[in-house]
Amino acid sequence: MGIGWMLDYVGGVQVVYMDGRVTDASFDAYVAAMRTEIDNRPEDAQRLGVVYHVPQPSALSSARRRKLGEALKVREEKLARTTLAYAMATPSLTVRAGLRMLFWLAPPPYPNAVVATTLEAFEFIARHQSALEPDALAAELARKVAAAEPAMAGR
Repeated sequence: MGIGWMLDYVGGVQVVYMDGRVTDASFDAYVAAMRTEIDNRPEDAQRLGVVYHVPQPSALSSARRRKLGEALKVREEKLARTTLAYAMATPSLTVRAGLRMLFWLAPPPYPNAVVATTLEAFEFIARHQSALEPDALAAELARKVAAAEPAMAGR
C-alpha cells in the first residue's frame, strides 16, 4: 500500500485501487509490489481473478501505463498461466474507450473487460469464477478502500 494505491484480496479476487493522489514514487512502489506478487504467484494454485478500480484517470498517465505495460509484458507467460480474468473499473468513458482499443490491438492472454463500476467488474470476474457474489465483493472492496484511506493519504 502506498500514497494513492492499495493491492489486496477480496473473496479470492485480487484488487488494486489507484486514485489521483498516486505520486511517481508511489506508483513505482506499486509496480515493484505488483512485480513481486506476480513473480511469487504459485502456478499450481487456482488462477486469480483481478479487478483494478481507478476512479480518477489521472492515476494512470501515459507514462505510467507504459511503465506498467512493460512490467506486465515481461510476465505475460506467467500471467497467462495464473490469471483467470481481468477487469478494470473506471468511470471515465475516455479511459474505457482507450483501454478497450488497446486490449483490442494487443489483447492480454486472459479474458478482460473495461467497465464503469466495481460491481460490473466483479460481475465479469464471476462469469469466469463461480460462487462469487459480485454485490458483496464490491461492498467489501469499498470497505477496504475506506479503511486504507489514512495510509493512502500518507497519514
